[in-house]
Amino acid sequence: MSNLYRTSDFVLGSVLLAEGFRLEKLDRSNPKRVEFCFLDSDELQDTVQMFWHDELKINPRQLSLSQRTLKNYLYDSK
Repeated sequence: MSNLYRTSDFVLGSVLLAEGFRLEKLDRSNPKRVEFCFLDSDELQDTVQMFWHDELKINPRQLSLSQRTLKNYLYDSK
């Protein structure tokens, strides 16, 4: 998949997951950091921009569930 948006930012990855973007894979090629890879789209790019500009409203419970899910992927997928 060449059209992937990659981030190593855990909170951003959690937000994207909470907003309904599907995590395509975890890239562990760098031993010091994992990249969360999502299928790139205009909607995803808009969400990322809103995140960085503090304009995004998100359900805190959904964010917490997404963080837990990402942690499970990180620690169970080794």
